[in-house]
Amino acid sequence: MAERRRKVAKGAGGDQPRAIRQSLLILLLGQLVFLFSPAFGVREVHVSGLSRLEAREVIERTGIQTGDSIWLVSSQDVKDRLTSIALVERAQIRKRLPREVRVSLLERSPVAITFLQKRWWGVDHCGFILYPFDSYRPDLPVLLLDPSQIPESSRIGSPSALVLLRSLRKLSDTFSEPVLRYEVSSKGELSLFTEDRIWVRMGMGEDLAEKMAILPSLLAAARQRKTKVAYIDLRFKNAPVLRIGDETRQ
Repeated sequence: MAERRRKVAKGAGGDQPRAIRQSLLILLLGQLVFLFSPAFGVREVHVSGLSRLEAREVIERTGIQTGDSIWLVSSQDVKDRLTSIALVERAQIRKRLPREVRVSLLERSPVAITFLQKRWWGVDHCGFILYPFDSYRPDLPVLLLDPSQIPESSRIGSPSALVLLRSLRKLSDTFSEPVLRYEVSSKGELSLFTEDRIWVRMGMGEDLAEKMAILPSLLAAARQRKTKVAYIDLRFKNAPVLRIGDETRQ
């Protein structure tokens, strides 16, 4: 009798792992059915924030296909694919259950124009060369690059140019002097030219905000002088100089 009870107990004990495995299998199958259920297949990808880009192009770049399980769509992967587009600065991905994915984009916008390949191109605050314009844009500052500073890729790499581009929006609120153009030399030095053709050497872009803050008083002094001013040397913010002579540029 005791032996029989031991066998029954042993048999019952052997059934427990089997029952656990069966329960786990049922749970796994249920999850798979849930993940791949047509009720959660993507039906629509909605895109907002477009200016230059087309919705069709953006949807293709997401890699999301109609019917894909919304649970298996990786928001980070989609974001990475979209921000690889030169015109896209930021992307936000939201899933709306059960079957919709919403994509919100912030496109890059030009803060300046530059002249490349015989055309005017928009440049954003990070130095990305965006798209060409049909003609000159008087509403945007001009940034001209020495041929040695022209990028081979779609982004300007000159440190002084990048400092300027990142500062232009703020400068437009604080610096009221009309600027004809900004230039970056072969050595990477930044200069600006006022509309009345005063040349200002700004150095390598360091302390740009502070230099621009004191520039109006230097320009006023240059305009009041009877002797011709070759240029304003503002490469060192604590030692600005009005250079007298004929070393001018137009």
